[in-house]
This record gives sequence, C-alpha cells and structure tokens, in this order.
Amino acid sequence: MEVALHDAYTNGAAKDERSEYKMVYEYPLGGKPPMMTHLFENGKGQRIVAAKGAPEAIIGISDLKETEKKEINGAIDLLAAEGYRILAVGLASFTGNDFPKTQQEFKFCFKGLVAFYDPPKKNISSVLQSFYDAGIAVKIITGDNAETTGAIARQIGFKGADNVISGDQLMQLSDQELQKKVNSVSIFTRMFPDAKLKIINALKANGDIVAMTGDGVNDGPALKAAHIG
Repeated sequence: MEVALHDAYTNGAAKDERSEYKMVYEYPLGGKPPMMTHLFENGKGQRIVAAKGAPEAIIGISDLKETEKKEINGAIDLLAAEGYRILAVGLASFTGNDFPKTQQEFKFCFKGLVAFYDPPKKNISSVLQSFYDAGIAVKIITGDNAETTGAIARQIGFKGADNVISGDQLMQLSDQELQKKVNSVSIFTRMFPDAKLKIINALKANGDIVAMTGDGVNDGPALKAAHIG
C-alpha cells in the first residue's frame, strides 16, 4: 500500500517535494481502529503532519460537520461495496518540539479517502473449492472493514460471506461464547493482534487443527499459536 501511494504521487504530483523533507517524528500504527502519523520538515523549518489509517479513526479526530461525515461515509460504502480497501488521510499543523503523547491529540483536517484494489488471485475460487472438498473450513481474519471483505468474499465464492464479526465485538465474548462463535462465523473484520490470537485459541480449544497464514507483524502472536503458522 505504501508503494502504491508513492507511485500515485509520482504519477500525479506537479512537483516532487519528497527530497526536500525528512521525517522528524513518527507515531507508529496504533489505536482501534488503527492509524499512523508522520511529521516531516524541510530545510526552511516548514512542517507537514500527515496521518493515514482506517476511515473511522481519521473521521473521529477531524473537525467535521455531521453532514460532511454522512457524505464521507456514503463514499466509503460505495467504494467498499466494490471491494476496495480504503484509507483516510488527515493533515495537521504543529510548532515546537513538545509533541503530543498520542497522535489522536493533533487537530486534524480531513483531506480525503484513498482507495486501493488488490484483486483476488485468478485461481482462488478453485483453490477454495479444493479446501471445501477436503473438509477444511476456511476463515478470513483481516484488519479491513466488513463491507470491503464481504464484497471480495462474494466475488470469489467464499462460503459464509455474510456472517461477519468485528474485533471489538469478539473481545466482548466469553471464552465459551467465542468457542461457539468461531464455528459459525467465517469472516472476522477490523481485527488486531489480541483478537486474532483469541480466534486461534478458541479453534484449538474446540479440538480443531489450525493452520494460519499472515504477512504482518500484527499476525505474529496468532501465527505462533497456530498448529501450522
């Protein structure tokens, strides 16, 4: 996604200003829903405080009217229904070096949405069917929102595309409730490390042999807990 953002800037910017700025402070990906903020500064002392993350995160800390929030959420719904992954972008101003403890303390101006399309592999439907034929249950555990994930799932013939639970909802369940839920739910959205780990442990407690794939550091605990990671 970072590469795609840089490519879009390269192709669309009238002047490439990246070489003029250096990053002076960073707030790593964090929060529920997650976001990240970078502070850049050029040789003249001019600053850019840029944030990107889940739309709910950026909307929640931006100075927006209710009518604006409604318009933004309408755009999100349209994009998600087509299977796009969506980030929101915000911009803030800050002088001095006494940076806030958390990135959410900045006063952000909502700048817009960025939509990414990561098309499913061409053979994924047949791969899924081979799993189903072998008696293997398949589940999607993702940080994306329910609308985007559901749209992609329906495109590829994924069973249980409309049966979804979010990370926050999952964390409210008792261990016994979760053990029942993981049998019936196939899509887990807006997930974070603790929630992913709970899913794996609940499946194991049910006596399942659990294999998991993941490509991010936030997958680490769950990958380690799975029988096959």
